[in-house]
Amino acid sequence: IGARPMNPESTLLYGLVFFMCAVAFTMLRNYLVRSGLLHESISRAAQQKIIRKNRLAFSIYLVAALLGYVSVYISFFLFLIVPAMYFMPEKIVHEA
Repeated sequence: IGARPMNPESTLLYGLVFFMCAVAFTMLRNYLVRSGLLHESISRAAQQKIIRKNRLAFSIYLVAALLGYVSVYISFFLFLIVPAMYFMPEKIVHEA
């Protein structure tokens, strides 16, 4: 964003970088779930909930990147929503 924070093209590129990082993280997480490399005690339902949250995150980043042409303020707000989602504690159900 740098010297031109209100430029829609800057917001688009910033959002696309976030989007690609979120997609890479989601792919890594999906691999861990499919390979059984996560804690065995985490329930399948909890794992699916985490996957849905990751997909929602990269969707928000993509929408925010595209909304930069409508309003960069909306994009910035959406960019802040995703980290806030991950700061909210979740109840992870462990299987016995």
